[in-house]
Amino acid sequence: MSVLALIIAILTNEYIQNILGIIAILSIGIVHGANDLKIISTFTNNDNSSIRLKYFSFYLLTVIMGGLLFFFLPSFALLFFVLVSCFHFGEQHWQSKIKPDKYNSLFYFFYGGVIFLLLFIIKHQDVSKVIFEITGVNFESIFFQILFLIFFLFYFIIIFFKREFTFLFIEILLFLFFVLVFSNSTLIYSFSFYFVIWHSLPSLESQLKSLYGEVSSTSIFSYVKSSVLYWLMSILGLFSFYYFFEIQSNYFLPLFFSFLAAITFPHVIVISLMFQTNKNN
Repeated sequence: MSVLALIIAILTNEYIQNILGIIAILSIGIVHGANDLKIISTFTNNDNSSIRLKYFSFYLLTVIMGGLLFFFLPSFALLFFVLVSCFHFGEQHWQSKIKPDKYNSLFYFFYGGVIFLLLFIIKHQDVSKVIFEITGVNFESIFFQILFLIFFLFYFIIIFFKREFTFLFIEILLFLFFVLVFSNSTLIYSFSFYFVIWHSLPSLESQLKSLYGEVSSTSIFSYVKSSVLYWLMSILGLFSFYYFFEIQSNYFLPLFFSFLAAITFPHVIVISLMFQTNKNN
């Protein structure tokens, strides 16, 4: 899938890449986080309708508060989103590969930071525009380059001390491949490439195994059935906000990433609890 994504990036123009990226994010990307309430009811062993309504209300309130943060404290909200997403991406990528220890959370965070900073450096012009539209702050490329060197150094120091040497060569090749994709595609396509192929699909696999014990056509159907309502609410919420509030077209990207951030905050908590519950079991 990664090789196919690279070929598509090389052969298509920016418009097609953006359309494909948005479709991928709004379909697989959103669906992978649309079944959190089912996961909560599973690891709490509680199917009571009133309790589930409380979970839903709290979950929805967290999403709304995340959205409001981008209006009232945009700089803090964006920073918090990136930091949380760094951990979340790293946790999904590594939690089944390495032995649990006290350094894992830090390791997850630095891995996700390396991915984000690779994207920020290669797509600096577009990323700076989005950040400026949201926060009013403009970051030079050198800022991201210095941060990348710091994150990259700590990431491999932790790998070394964890003695996960077998992953070193593979991870370097992966990073080089990510650079190749990011360099040949738009910001939306680049983000969707990692977010969908390298994060959402593996996350869906983990969730299916946790909820249903297997990955099969039956479990996939059950997953989609239980998540379709929240997925529809998310999509309708995004486009309703865009059209009814007459958002300018050049602000679509900031709105799009703010929307992703708002629905990411509670999802990260739920998935971390799911992984922790599975380990305890």
